Amino acid sequence: MTMGIAIVQSSTENIAEHKAAWIELYGQEIYKFTNKKYTPWCDPKSAIKLGFAKLGFVSKFITPQRKSYKHKAITSLIELLRQLGVRIAPSNIQLSNVDSNTSINEVALWLVNKTGETTINDQSLIVPVMVMMCSDSQQIKAIFTGGEWMSYREGLTEIHSGQYFKNDKEGKRKVRTFIKDTLKTKELRDKPTILYCKAENIRQAWTGLQDTQISNQGLSFGERNDPLFEEFKGLRVIRLRNSETPEWFAVDGEKTSGFVTGLLKKEQSDRIFYSLGNKSAQMTGKNSDSRIKNPTISWGHPSLLEITIAYYQPEDDLTELAAIAHESRKGILQYEDCLEVPRILHYAKQIDEYVLISNVIEEENENGEV
Repeated sequence: MTMGIAIVQSSTENIAEHKAAWIELYGQEIYKFTNKKYTPWCDPKSAIKLGFAKLGFVSKFITPQRKSYKHKAITSLIELLRQLGVRIAPSNIQLSNVDSNTSINEVALWLVNKTGETTINDQSLIVPVMVMMCSDSQQIKAIFTGGEWMSYREGLTEIHSGQYFKNDKEGKRKVRTFIKDTLKTKELRDKPTILYCKAENIRQAWTGLQDTQISNQGLSFGERNDPLFEEFKGLRVIRLRNSETPEWFAVDGEKTSGFVTGLLKKEQSDRIFYSLGNKSAQMTGKNSDSRIKNPTISWGHPSLLEITIAYYQPEDDLTELAAIAHESRKGILQYEDCLEVPRILHYAKQIDEYVLISNVIEEENENGEV
């Protein structure tokens, strides 16, 4: 098997510990077994990534001899910078009822799920992680079970040594305890904080954020049939959902509706909004076309993201909170289009690839992205 490795490390003294491995690895046609019995164990990427993580290196793979190789090389290098915690600039978000000189925390909660097929002992495991950045800082921090707040880069390289929970009733209780305890750490306690989470990802463990459980009484970390509500000063919780929203939609009216973008409010609800990103760069120039004239052309619409303000402070403007979530889908260096979720939740989701079990397989596309 042929493999090339480039070590990316800064010579600047104050960030000299920032180092990464950029690995050129030939595609699965080189190492894939024809016998399905051995297929899960043939992909070397997880073992390589784990090895470098134990040395403190983040890593990124690129496959040579693919289409758009030059473009892919650029984007994968930028992705390495993301893993190192590099941001273009602070978010500088503000809330109208918070002093403009006060920093606002943006936090994301993500539950990494590993099924029995992707673990050594065939157990279904869950790993809760949280990522934080401040409105006046370019730093990104992460925390996982059994650890403390650390740099995002350290979180990526150390999470493989964290605590994993079984995906059962007791494991889900431990997840809720982790969330509650983390919200009470000195970094977040009583400070202006926006917590993002995804409904499809967290609702089985944190039942207090299910539609029928959201309450003005506070946040519940108890069982579904025995809620225990608590109040958290300064905290706002925004629950997001997109896999259960309509794929096609339009603003009501008699005129023909084209691509709709922006922030929309759900009728008869103060908490629920819908975020529509800008039209994809791949769809540019199709404003004058129609599916009737060109039935074979892809007409994908920007995905509809549901924004639910699940918990807020008494003087909050809920539309303002929804607008912050909507605008936060932009601002990632390697992506021209809007993200599926706010950028801090995007960072949290990416930690999944560093929760390394020996036989997890990553797929690659025709451009060599893995």
